[in-house]
Amino acid sequence: MGGGASLQRISGDGTKLLEKGGVKKGSYFVVSREVLPESASCIVIAEGLATAKSLHAALSHGSLKGEVSVVMAVDAYNLVAVAEKLKEKNNEARFVFAADRDRPKAGESLGVGERYATEAAQGVSGQVVVPSFITFGQETRLTDFNDLHTSEGLFAVRQQLEEVVRLLLTSQHETRKPYSLESDTQSITYHQRSL
Repeated sequence: MGGGASLQRISGDGTKLLEKGGVKKGSYFVVSREVLPESASCIVIAEGLATAKSLHAALSHGSLKGEVSVVMAVDAYNLVAVAEKLKEKNNEARFVFAADRDRPKAGESLGVGERYATEAAQGVSGQVVVPSFITFGQETRLTDFNDLHTSEGLFAVRQQLEEVVRLLLTSQHETRKPYSLESDTQSITYHQRSL
């Protein structure tokens, strides 16, 4: 692992600023130190650090322990570059993109998080998963898996991701094309998009 490429400061009001002159494109932070991306069977990529930490907490125990590496890509705009870099380091890994469920802008079908996660997933035959909230559809600002963790608990995060990762790892030896869960398990089809 190399040294730091940049530093991100997050103010009390949530404003995020990258260090002047720092490198963002393709830079990432590995949250799961016990399983590095180079040796992982599955790499889960999130936009931000809080989300990545929630994903790591949900996936680092039980049957997936030792198989999944969780990585932060800084933001949605960096997902494609991070995916390409990690694919070069580990061509055999399956990729899951834990996209933010951002509200789409007028005239668009996907929010920023889903749009860039989908683009990144297409480049590495990966899978996009977005959080599903009990309160979704109501006026809410809940968008990512960290919001799911804080509002509905770690079990909800684990439940929405674990089965997707397990099915991807099971299919790893069968095919290298994008894996579709639409016909397999109705309990998770509303959480993710097949490519």
